[in-house]
Amino acid sequence: MKKILLLILTAIATTSYAQCWKTVAVGEKHSLGIQTDGTLWAWGFNGDSGNVGNASTANVLSPVQISTATDWKEISAGIAYSFALKQSGALWAWGSNYYGNLGTGTTAFSTTPVQIGTSTWKMVKAGYHQSVGIKSDGTLWAWGDNQDGNIGDGTFIDRLVPTQISTATNWKSISCNLSRSIAIKEDGTLWVWGFNSPALGVTGMGSNVTHITVPTQVGTDTDWKETAAGNG
Repeated sequence: MKKILLLILTAIATTSYAQCWKTVAVGEKHSLGIQTDGTLWAWGFNGDSGNVGNASTANVLSPVQISTATDWKEISAGIAYSFALKQSGALWAWGSNYYGNLGTGTTAFSTTPVQIGTSTWKMVKAGYHQSVGIKSDGTLWAWGDNQDGNIGDGTFIDRLVPTQISTATNWKSISCNLSRSIAIKEDGTLWVWGFNSPALGVTGMGSNVTHITVPTQVGTDTDWKETAAGNG
């Protein structure tokens, strides 16, 4: 009987804990989470850039609540900065901002979440020092470090605010990493841009071109579902 009771209590405790969190995201040295009540939490290495977002630069050893809002929807953790979307689609960012990767129009760091413009977003991803996002209207945008054509606007100029990089309005999902991005359109086609590293074949293009400065289709397949961009 005692063993049965212990198993029941363990199951209840485990289930309760599991239901506490809705989603989590892991950066290089900090982590984010949204609980089932819509609150935003963060922990880990803070550094001088304020990665955690709690208005401090001291490291945080256990989750702390970031803001009092209860309508957070999605999160993304980059190298030393973060994005969070609210249910309304409003975008917020904080942390390091060396190349304008927060999208605030400056390179100033922010130790607390700041709203980025007034547009509504479907998803936003934080990379190393470049960011990419899809707005609610299906358009594709990027900003931050552009030394390897990371932004995808055909230049090597850093962008301090979200910059539209395609006239298409059917972008579905995105992922990004150190120096490249991968996206899928609603029609199931796969697209890539940024640093190619031909010797490694990182973009899947089978090309000797080192930099792909605009979104370029990979192959002709139309059944891609999901992507994840790694370092190599």
